Amino acid sequence: MRDYLASEGYRLVWVRSGEEALVELDRHPVRLVVLDIGLPGIDGFEVCRRIRVRAAVPIVMLIAREFDLLAFFLDNPGIALSRERLLDCVWSLEFPGGTRAVDQYVAQLRAKLGRPEIIETVFGVGYKAVRS
Repeated sequence: MRDYLASEGYRLVWVRSGEEALVELDRHPVRLVVLDIGLPGIDGFEVCRRIRVRAAVPIVMLIAREFDLLAFFLDNPGIALSRERLLDCVWSLEFPGGTRAVDQYVAQLRAKLGRPEIIETVFGVGYKAVRS
């Protein structure tokens, strides 16, 4: 995620712990926080709570799955990806309940990004990340 954002021209403040995140938030004019739930020290949920008390900055919470799905879309911009391919490549599994579980994950990702138009539905196929 860090490499992708940097390559797209975003200025980043990268930290490795919840404590560092809170310190750096006071030092920099941050417009978006991408927050890993599994931070060492103060976990991502507590960091989020503390940020919310003092700032209205948008926060994207990452977990291994949200993150893996987002990364896969970013690695394949403009390519229509079937639900089957997403299940296989992102989660390495066949889902016995069918492929519609992917729809839920995509809906959650769209909501968390706050810009649902970034991931387009390709009717009859699946989804694709819109090229910027």
